Amino acid sequence: MKKLIKSSRIYTEGGILDGAILVEGSKIAALYKKDAIPADFDGEVFDYGSERVIPGIIDLHTHGFKGWSAQTTDKEQIRMMAKSLPSVGITGFQPTSCASDYHVENVAITADVIDEGYEGAKILGIHMEGPFYNVKRHGATHPDDVKPCSLELMKQFWEAGRGYVTYMTIAAEVPGAKEVIDFCLNKGMVLGIGHSDATYAEAIEAFDNGVKVAIHSFNAMRPIHQREVGLMGAVMLDKRVYNELIPDFYHVCPEMIQILFRMKPYNKILLVSDCSAMSALKPGIYNIDGKININEKSGFMHLEDGTINSSSKYILYGIGNLVEKLGIPLEDVILMSSRTPAEVLGIQKFKGGIHPTKDADIAVIDDNYDCIATFVEGSLEYDRETAPDLVNPEVDKLVVELFD
Repeated sequence: MKKLIKSSRIYTEGGILDGAILVEGSKIAALYKKDAIPADFDGEVFDYGSERVIPGIIDLHTHGFKGWSAQTTDKEQIRMMAKSLPSVGITGFQPTSCASDYHVENVAITADVIDEGYEGAKILGIHMEGPFYNVKRHGATHPDDVKPCSLELMKQFWEAGRGYVTYMTIAAEVPGAKEVIDFCLNKGMVLGIGHSDATYAEAIEAFDNGVKVAIHSFNAMRPIHQREVGLMGAVMLDKRVYNELIPDFYHVCPEMIQILFRMKPYNKILLVSDCSAMSALKPGIYNIDGKININEKSGFMHLEDGTINSSSKYILYGIGNLVEKLGIPLEDVILMSSRTPAEVLGIQKFKGGIHPTKDADIAVIDDNYDCIATFVEGSLEYDRETAPDLVNPEVDKLVVELFD
């Protein structure tokens, strides 16, 4: 059925439109100015008044949401993660795994979900964050789960993923990394440098070899020193590199984000959430896989020792931060949340913007940056007025203490 999505604030690739989007099947068929909207339209009409209609958000780095985890051997967890993400405007994502003793199996069951079908946001591929880290920068991952770079192990991951592993985080300076990088690039994967202690020279060598993304920029990276700017300096100075950015203002302070914006154009920055399964849950203390995770009232999430452990905030929250607190125009911010991630994956011809012939991936948000509705390839996958509670009901069993 045809759909007509109306609003006085539609953020198209050509500018803000007062009018309507014509959706036919999974595609955007046309854009109409207000005075050109067909009077005899015979399809379904969604009139959002003056609410903002933006391109669907693409999250290439997310470990979970609302109690559902991408780091699992349970297919239902991944299916429900996909179903819940449109509630925050996400239309496409990469379930992101981390180093663990079940990592290969996790990749395999994620591939099963893609093949078997699911509802909600579109799975655009699998992001393997690790296991080939530099143990000096292991972050919240247990150091015992960090693995030496091994081509044989990488081949196991590739076979388990059946071609769906599209993106991987690697510490490009560790022994054996070059061989793994060459294998992954030959398979068409996107590689990002992260959890890395690379020097500036080692980072530039990685970029020369085809690594093109800085994973969660500035986190788990060798910092800048006045006599060795390290990986952190390299990912800002090298114009070839795309920078993942977590805009929750906890992982990266606003001042550091402003420095990045002065160093890199917006089309080289992609917003990511780095959410865990605890994202959007009630503030409190949770026992997850034997780890005590603390979700503060402020939104800051960490382990007992204070180590940041993913994010409790989603990209739409970060969009609000950048627009309202840093004064970045929404037109530029949605470039970072939609177009740039699509470009990184090479799918910008049909994803990442509101434009005729592109997929009808559309989010409707209010002025508080809460999601009203989300369409994924033309299908209404989230409606605030009718949506059920999408929080994993098993979460209550993990609660140690909730904060008042």
